[in-house]
Amino acid sequence: MDSAGKIDLIAEAKEFAVSHQRNRLWSYTGEPISVHLEAVARLVGSVPGATPEMVAAAWLHDVVDDQEVHLGQIREAFGDQVAGLVGELTDPASLEEGDRHRHAEINRLHAAMASREAQTVKLADLVDSVRAMLEYHPNGSTTYMDEARELLLAIKGDPGLWELAWGQVTTFFSRYHGRVLSRS
Repeated sequence: MDSAGKIDLIAEAKEFAVSHQRNRLWSYTGEPISVHLEAVARLVGSVPGATPEMVAAAWLHDVVDDQEVHLGQIREAFGDQVAGLVGELTDPASLEEGDRHRHAEINRLHAAMASREAQTVKLADLVDSVRAMLEYHPNGSTTYMDEARELLLAIKGDPGLWELAWGQVTTFFSRYHGRVLSRS
């Protein structure tokens, strides 16, 4: 695929994600979900070595979890590599499958087994989600931040995004709970 084809891949992923989630508001901010998707795609695109497939997956990372879209549709529209990344980013557990702790554990284990590329997209998603939590809900959900900490200890991805996410989570705990977090 030439460079124009790679740009088209990203533009088509953006259009697909936005059109399938056009009426959805992001629960953290009340803004259209496209604001979050764009932030995640921008973060992924800023990572050294990011591929167009990773940026496309960043646009599409919530579309299977949150909408009536199946991975087969993603594969047909965007190919095996993008569909593979989206599959790695799609949470296998739903809240109906037990309590929140078990749900988070299943999804964390799934993320830990994902490729470095998918983990990088997951980190970008986490960075923007924690940013929104700190900005819009400064006292935040301690449960969510505990889950974010556990996720960070389970995945690697891009080191720069990992450090950014870790800094955000540690800021939350030190500012609002007087806790200093350990990396183990």
